[in-house]
Amino acid sequence: MTMEAHLAARKDKLFYYSEATFIKKIKKSTHELLITEKFFQYLDTTQSNHFFIDIQIAGEHHYFLVEFLAWDTNFFGKKIHKLFTVLFTHQNFEWLVAAIREFKTQLKQNYESDYCFGEIPSEDTFLLQALTAVEFKLVETRLTSYFDLRKFIAPRRYATRKATLDDIPSLRHTAATMKNPYDRFHADVFIEEKKARDLLAQYIDSGVRGFLDSVLVPAIDDNPADAFVSYNYQEDKWEKLGCRLAKLILTAVLFEKRRGWFYRLSVEMLQDLKEKGLEFAYFQTQGSNRVMYRTMEKLGSKYGCSSHILSI
Repeated sequence: MTMEAHLAARKDKLFYYSEATFIKKIKKSTHELLITEKFFQYLDTTQSNHFFIDIQIAGEHHYFLVEFLAWDTNFFGKKIHKLFTVLFTHQNFEWLVAAIREFKTQLKQNYESDYCFGEIPSEDTFLLQALTAVEFKLVETRLTSYFDLRKFIAPRRYATRKATLDDIPSLRHTAATMKNPYDRFHADVFIEEKKARDLLAQYIDSGVRGFLDSVLVPAIDDNPADAFVSYNYQEDKWEKLGCRLAKLILTAVLFEKRRGWFYRLSVEMLQDLKEKGLEFAYFQTQGSNRVMYRTMEKLGSKYGCSSHILSI
């Protein structure tokens, strides 16, 4: 059978790998097209960081779609890969487990991989069970929630501004200090604590310098910012998705100095997105992040979907 046939065989589960499947305005056919386009990235030999590994067990092909993460590899000093999914056409658990076991061996021997992780939708239970049977460990259970910005009304307004280069030292400190023990960087025993802190500090540093579309901070005094929310408009995706969709990226608040500012910054973020004509916004965080969910539900967020981060 061809790889396209394998793609068709997994069509129902692959739907959940697409972005924002919970937003009804985005057509199912759009998600199917986006998944197909992503699938062909792994077949394109000019895409040096995307590839597939074909493993045959009992005469059945299993296609592992893998991405080499160059930035992560450079940052951590370890060769890091990301598993997107596995394509197969059967429902034999032992065959799939055997294929994953061989995948682990080949990834290490042929690609010198030190670390591999993947985000698997909760709906893909058969694959999740097989991965965990071959020692892929659960690192994070992730929930995705969203806002319908067309219905959002700011309860009141707060003084905020866009972060500047002068804010970077404060924001680096805030991102590194306000540890979330359940995010995948802190929860995974493979990643050193200092590296996890440094990664988040570097991420917001790059965000202020232009990697992210917007980083909002308090504007009520001349003290260090000590709190931020960051987000991307994702304008390059609007045409394909058929809706104007933004994503909340990273947020942190130094509570002893800016208590209550996650809520206030979130209000202003949503107001900014609405004023710019966006229709929806979504965010992902750990299922254990109760404070964030309580805050966002006050502002009208709704449950979207769930997934699991596994690594080896």
